[in-house]
Amino acid sequence: MEVQHFTIDAPPDIELGIPRLPLTYSVHSPHTSGNSKRPLLFFIGGFGFRPDDDYVAGKLVPYLVSQGFVTVTVGYHGSLLRTASEPTFTVRPGWFDDFRRITGADVPDDPKAVLALLRTNGIDELPPVFSVIKQCGTDYESFGTLGALDHLQVYADMVRRGIPFDRERVVAFGTSHGAYLAMMMLKFAPHTLSAVIENSCWVHAVETEMNNLWQPYRHHFDAGGVKVYYTNFSPWTRDDPSEPGYLKPEYMQIRDLREPHYDGADRAVVVSYHGADDQLVPADLKRSLWTVLDRDVDLRATMVTADKVDGRLFKNTKHGLEASLIGLFDDAMAQLGTIPARPGDDFERGRPRSLPCDRITYEIDYRPDHGFSVSVR
Repeated sequence: MEVQHFTIDAPPDIELGIPRLPLTYSVHSPHTSGNSKRPLLFFIGGFGFRPDDDYVAGKLVPYLVSQGFVTVTVGYHGSLLRTASEPTFTVRPGWFDDFRRITGADVPDDPKAVLALLRTNGIDELPPVFSVIKQCGTDYESFGTLGALDHLQVYADMVRRGIPFDRERVVAFGTSHGAYLAMMMLKFAPHTLSAVIENSCWVHAVETEMNNLWQPYRHHFDAGGVKVYYTNFSPWTRDDPSEPGYLKPEYMQIRDLREPHYDGADRAVVVSYHGADDQLVPADLKRSLWTVLDRDVDLRATMVTADKVDGRLFKNTKHGLEASLIGLFDDAMAQLGTIPARPGDDFERGRPRSLPCDRITYEIDYRPDHGFSVSVR
């Protein structure tokens, strides 16, 4: 198996205008010739996804390549929030003043001094009200929009570089949040994807994932024996519409997979799996998505109930199904049979795509040179 690694410019942050870190991706392909006839497959992991994870890089991706796919993994926007090995932790303004006022301790503006004080006094937890902020460059939780555009940027870059694959057969395979990104790709580029294989995808964005401050004290780490609570950095706000990071209703609307945004995807196949007892994305919510999708795509949906749990493919009926990803892929491919060829991707067509959301519209301008730009009007 041949592996190529690339670093490219990320697409702009169309909603908040925050500078982007460079985008990295890896292409895995057989050592043999004939890759121009092999379908392209994006594997998209969920929250905490690492393309270099032992299972992904050492087992899953090689298997996908062995099945005849040129396989791509992308370090998409937001990935660093849960995988960065050396994040930076900061505190909100007034944090030290509040600590001194509430505790009566005379400590300098230094987190190490605060932790040392707690350890000296046998205290093993920094009170949750003193949670800190985890920062990973300029990454934040976009929940869908930027992650999907990142994958389209990679697709376009591969074509411009002349990396060989069958452009008429492109598949996105994802689980959980990765499955949601695959479906967002279908929304943004309905003529580009031949098929989506998705396991337990979210149906809409979740505000408390976009800004942990709206459901605080969920995350913590150990700082030398002291539990410290933290929230991931987020620019999103929801109280004042005049603030730059205000989470507009339209921003949530574009992230809702139930919106009628799939025109042009009529020959794409969506193979969908979901657990009857999914605690994060309730089964009824997923069924409401299936009702919408069934109007525009060739939908193959499986609700995994207790009688379908076999201990091999599906190990439970909860979120993610604790499914074997290789087994899931094989099952989906058996349902697909032959991957449908879809000539003329969105770039070749060179037509603007408009996705209306109440008072604003997301415009994607695809160009035959495989450039594209996105704007919010």
